[in-house]
Amino acid sequence: MNGWHECVSAPDRLVQPDGRVAFGWWREAVGDLGLSQLRIPDPLGGVKPGWQRIFRFKRWEFWSLDLGHVLIGLALVDLGYARSMFAYVAEPALNKLRSMQVKAPGLKSLGINLHWPEGFQSGKTLLQTRRGYVQVMAQAHELNLCFDLPELAVKGDLRMERVEPLSLCVPAGATGWTYTCKEVAMRMTGSCEVDGQSCDLSRALASVDRSLGLMRRETAWQWCSLMGWQADQPYGLNAALGVNESGQTENAFWLDGRLCKLDSVSFHQTGQGCFVSGTHVALNFNGMSQFNDHFDLGLLASRFTQWQGRYRGVIYRNEQSYAIDAQGLWEDHFVRW
Repeated sequence: MNGWHECVSAPDRLVQPDGRVAFGWWREAVGDLGLSQLRIPDPLGGVKPGWQRIFRFKRWEFWSLDLGHVLIGLALVDLGYARSMFAYVAEPALNKLRSMQVKAPGLKSLGINLHWPEGFQSGKTLLQTRRGYVQVMAQAHELNLCFDLPELAVKGDLRMERVEPLSLCVPAGATGWTYTCKEVAMRMTGSCEVDGQSCDLSRALASVDRSLGLMRRETAWQWCSLMGWQADQPYGLNAALGVNESGQTENAFWLDGRLCKLDSVSFHQTGQGCFVSGTHVALNFNGMSQFNDHFDLGLLASRFTQWQGRYRGVIYRNEQSYAIDAQGLWEDHFVRW
């Protein structure tokens, strides 16, 4: 595996032809993931058989849409040996949430296709089942998200103006690694309907998290995400504790599409909320609605809670302070996979 790099330009390929992985923190998405060259290193030396990729390699895509009175979440997950999706429509101020979830074992189950031939700069994602569909088309300057989920009475045809991404690859455990690419507080145009009613998108914002890698057998994280407006400028925050912490973090603040790195943070639970603190962050979160997914099958287990609610506090950026009063998410997750 390569040494550490931090720069504006991402490498041409994440997984090199010889199987090494490029580590770094970049201000653009990796152009070629190079997954055809993926190897599963043995911590005692050598390389494990290629079929073990089915059990080691994970990837997912999560969308958060802030429509003002409504928050929409969409997740597509590929664990190799199983695939799943969940979606919800939340009205945090009313403490209301309705959700749907589909899980299926097998290599080609559920109709999920996460196809990223040019990394996260382009490509598409597709979920198609009898219960609805989700499709993402990525281009250099725009993301197109189309979905129709009759079970939740929600559908949309949305176009997002891309922002400077958080692009990070770090080691995980003895021989693993994880790569994440996040774009937060993207302006939206297009159309969206909830319960048959058209939504006003003039102040709507979107974020997307695409992550993949050879992650630890047992993985845990705390994560917060928020989006809002300072006058006519959209802003957003991504902050986490766990997974991506090998000398670097995935913590960043966006203002009008531009990204600023932030130092590490800690999470302190307070009932159904939390306090997020760090050198650049002091935020209180009040959870109002929540989505849960808990199971324990012995070899596989998950304790997943994602709260929807409101953040209030201060973010410090480049010797300036920003008063925060915005909707967002707080996630607490432990998984054995």
